[in-house]
Amino acid sequence: MRIPLVLRWWLLGAAAALSTCLTSPALANFLQVPELNSLGLGFEVLPPMCTITMKEQNTTIPCKPIQTEHGVANVTWVRKSDIVNDARRYVLPNGSLFISNVEEDDREIYRCILTAGNYSVTSAFAYLLFAGTGVWQIKPRNNTVEEGRAVRLTCYMASLPLASYIWLKNDAPLPINKTRYYQPKPGVLQITNVQFQDQGMFRCKAINDMLEEEFLSSGGYLTVVPRRNDEGHPFQHSLLAVPSKVEVHEGEEAVLECITDDEEPDLHWTRIDETPIAKNRTIRKGQGSLVFPSVSEQDTGVYNCTAVSKKSKEPTSTQMIELTMMTPPKVQLSMTVSKRPAPLNTNVSNGETVRITCATWGTPAPSISWYKNGILHVESGRHKYTNKNLTKTFNSEDLFIGIIMSPDTGLYQCVTRNRAGVASDAFILNIPMVENLPLPPVNVSVVALTPYSVNVSWTASPDNNVSGYIINIISDKHVVESQYLTNKTSAVVENKLLPGNTYVFYIRSFLINDGLKKGLFSEASNYATVKMKEDAHHANKISMPVVNLYPKSPTELYANWTLVECKNKCAIIEQNIQWKKKRKHYHLEKYLLPNVTEYTINDLQPNKSYKVRVLVSTRSGYPLHMIQLPWYTIRMPPSSSDLPQDNVFLIVHLSTCSQRPTEVLVNWTLDVSLQKDLASYNVLYNTSTSVWQKKLPTTETSVTLTDLAPRTCYGVKVRAVYGTGQNTTDSHLKTICTLPQPPYILSQHSNTNKIKVKKLRTKVLNTTSVRITWKHTPQKIMVDFYTIRVENVESNPESQTEPPEDKQDEVKELHLKITGRAARSPQLTKFEDSQDMDNEVKLYRVTNRKLTVTNLKRDHNYKVSVTASTTTLTGHSAIAYVTPDEGVPTAPLNVTWVPASPKDAILTWNPPRLINGRLVHYLVKFSHDQQEWRNQTVPPDSTTTQIQDLVSNTNYTVHIAGKTGKGVGASTTVYIYIRATLEREPHRNTELAVISVVSFLVVVTCVVAVLLCLRILHLRNNSPSVFQGNGTCRMVYANGVKSSGRDHGTEPDDYKPMLATLPPATQNQHLDTKDDGTSEGMEPLRDGLNHHRMLDTLDDIDDADDGSKRLLQTVSTTQAVFSKNMKEFNLRSMYNSTQVDHHSSPDGAGVALAVSS
Repeated sequence: MRIPLVLRWWLLGAAAALSTCLTSPALANFLQVPELNSLGLGFEVLPPMCTITMKEQNTTIPCKPIQTEHGVANVTWVRKSDIVNDARRYVLPNGSLFISNVEEDDREIYRCILTAGNYSVTSAFAYLLFAGTGVWQIKPRNNTVEEGRAVRLTCYMASLPLASYIWLKNDAPLPINKTRYYQPKPGVLQITNVQFQDQGMFRCKAINDMLEEEFLSSGGYLTVVPRRNDEGHPFQHSLLAVPSKVEVHEGEEAVLECITDDEEPDLHWTRIDETPIAKNRTIRKGQGSLVFPSVSEQDTGVYNCTAVSKKSKEPTSTQMIELTMMTPPKVQLSMTVSKRPAPLNTNVSNGETVRITCATWGTPAPSISWYKNGILHVESGRHKYTNKNLTKTFNSEDLFIGIIMSPDTGLYQCVTRNRAGVASDAFILNIPMVENLPLPPVNVSVVALTPYSVNVSWTASPDNNVSGYIINIISDKHVVESQYLTNKTSAVVENKLLPGNTYVFYIRSFLINDGLKKGLFSEASNYATVKMKEDAHHANKISMPVVNLYPKSPTELYANWTLVECKNKCAIIEQNIQWKKKRKHYHLEKYLLPNVTEYTINDLQPNKSYKVRVLVSTRSGYPLHMIQLPWYTIRMPPSSSDLPQDNVFLIVHLSTCSQRPTEVLVNWTLDVSLQKDLASYNVLYNTSTSVWQKKLPTTETSVTLTDLAPRTCYGVKVRAVYGTGQNTTDSHLKTICTLPQPPYILSQHSNTNKIKVKKLRTKVLNTTSVRITWKHTPQKIMVDFYTIRVENVESNPESQTEPPEDKQDEVKELHLKITGRAARSPQLTKFEDSQDMDNEVKLYRVTNRKLTVTNLKRDHNYKVSVTASTTTLTGHSAIAYVTPDEGVPTAPLNVTWVPASPKDAILTWNPPRLINGRLVHYLVKFSHDQQEWRNQTVPPDSTTTQIQDLVSNTNYTVHIAGKTGKGVGASTTVYIYIRATLEREPHRNTELAVISVVSFLVVVTCVVAVLLCLRILHLRNNSPSVFQGNGTCRMVYANGVKSSGRDHGTEPDDYKPMLATLPPATQNQHLDTKDDGTSEGMEPLRDGLNHHRMLDTLDDIDDADDGSKRLLQTVSTTQAVFSKNMKEFNLRSMYNSTQVDHHSSPDGAGVALAVSS
């Protein structure tokens, strides 16, 4: 038998909290107290943590008390807080609960309570769940893998009991291949050394044995491609993502997965604490997974799986996995009396204080619940829970009871629980009766004097000598008790009281006994309640509403605002809207009811500026110094402004159809300028006696009002809501009347069995939204539309007698425009039979088979009914129940990390399997010592982040969790370890391109430089030019004949005297002998002579007369003046060959001289 999906979500929510259903919890840690066991308060058989059954079957939840010499304790079963005992559900003689023909209402939390005399003990919660399945939460995905690599496929379906899985390839059972196929866990398939024959469609088949049903998932296609050429770009092997945390019970099998895409893997396992891994306790399966056949405490810890390259023998990647063994809780109670340690079951005197500490430890940390005589104990008054201490494996909490009284006598029990089991400890608090206790006072009365003070008075008991009285105060808001001492029979209390709050007072007498050296306290007097007055100055502390102004026409101004909240529960009793012309000292005003949020001001002047504000009043009046409160200014449009007669911002059109006379089609258009920050639309419609409301998403601009009465007029208004509902824009109220019912329409109950709705399912999206889906029976009759009714079954019945306060004025306005007459009072007594406007009943009509309902109330139970209809027929309704509530997300999946630098790491993950609401952000926490944590948040649309400023060669613990409005969900833990020197990454193509270009430019530059150097050398060797030396010698080339001597810088020192003997003319002037024998244009030779001037000089030399040529040839062919061995030097001969008489006659042979100066 299959359970409807609307019921499955409930059981799956319970299954998430109870990941393991223990059939027989351990008794070693549950209520093993000899004093209680002697009374028969002990369990021989504990109820299981959860029992899974099916509807319409018989079920037994076991519970058996221990047998003592006094017999057995009385057994009572409690469902929530109600005793279970009727003809269908009753207690068997052995103490077990028998339920015949299990129904939907039987699915709940049960407790087995044992009672002996005045004391009772309780078992832990026992869940009764229905077998069922949900949807596929993880399905096989499409994958593309190179030949020889590896792939990991997963699938998961929520199921109670847990489903078994079978993998199919191309709709056939997966062939057995133990060498390459490995299933480490249910729903997980590892394929290593992928071959082309592995290509195909992979599916998962889930089997629920209790339901005897099979479910087939959608398929994921595995594509195998040839391996790419690795030459020049070696393949970077990596470890595939696997769960980083494994939790098992003691003695169960644990599998730490490790798989790499290397065809020849070399995987090594180590512990992070460097403890050797016992080989006799582990085996290797698959490619390299580490399997513990039976987990014990010594196996828990963090393990590293490292992939090592066979070529370089260096590790390529590392993955950390934490193995945790869940252990059942252990519990221990301790007690202190008046700050002195005392053994349990110690008698406590009247008036003393008691602190009971419940300490429990287990993995994960157990939760703590307190019970008194088998009833859940709640914190109130003198009973408080303090000193809460919670760690990863430890939890403790104190129950503090102040100034003990006789009603505090009883059996106190601490019950602890985690996913591995339950534990409990208890003791009896005895308060012996003491003679001559003072009697409590009588006739206690409380009168409020001011908003912050009260007068408490009472009458002392006759014949009762007391030392004083204790005034005890309990706030209905804080449930924290305050105490005051006095020796009179009346007192004024004025501390810690707040205006508008309600307080409860009671008095106790006390007597100081010198003989006993301690005080004696009476029992509590009668209780007196008082409600504090409002503060007259509260109005000054209230912020005034923010007013939005919109001109409807040149003479009409529409204003709306949001109701303000008054602190300390003060009530707003009236509002006042004021308006005036700008720069005018007087204003006009209108008093409004406290729930009004809009008003239209008429008879204004066009093209004038006006100021508007809204004031609120409490019982103490309007705020003082109103002149200082702000105004809101707007300029009215000119009279020539072409404004439409309807609301310029929101235009509504109504229509009816003769074929459907009880329906009204509503269409509307909102101005584009007002569509920013739009949250929803509200469609309000009413008759003279009833008002309804529909809330629609911003994507809808039309709605059909259904199930209306024929021949009835309705007023319709559309409201645009912005943000959180504080700002709104309303259309004008329009009226339309439905048509009469045609005589040919058949009864709604005709042929109802031919059209039915089946498989009605609801899914909670968040705290205010629910998705509804359904199907219809495959009959020949075509369904025209579906009617969905969503009713809040937990609404207050009293609230249905009249509209809420914030809607009364709006309803009054609708009533006036429909009926044409005023209501008799603001209470609107004609609405006694109407439905509340605040979404107590929502009606929808759609043509498709799904609907998303929004704006529901959190934690309210809603009844959903869906009816299929044609134009003439209406079928029976299908009914389901749903409770919207936002939860916390599950842990993120597939968390991996890679080093970005020696100090940075990049984290990536997949979103949680279940968001359970709207994801606010991801929270990433990391620490190196698990004491000092660093946090960073990641936007909800991102699944990667970078952790910076880490310390190399240090182990880091990283927690990643999602956060919703409910809080932070479960976290996934990974461990990061970055070496100081990372492996060199292969150069990218862009880097190679840049290096190639730079190298080419360097080579070209070198080649050009070499060619330039060769060209310069060639010019030096072949050009007839003057090469300058060091300033003391300049070599001159004439007619292509090189003069004797050496290059500059190489002439011997003996050559310098020859230069000294040259005539002054040759040393200082340039010799230019013309045909007429005269010299002109002489200029000295300088070291700074440029190249062009040297060329001109040589040209002059070439053009000289024959005498000059002969002289040059004589100079150039003269025998060496110095001997071969450079030891003899004929200075005279050199002088004679170069001597020139500058006083010679012009007729003589002209001389052209080539010298070195």
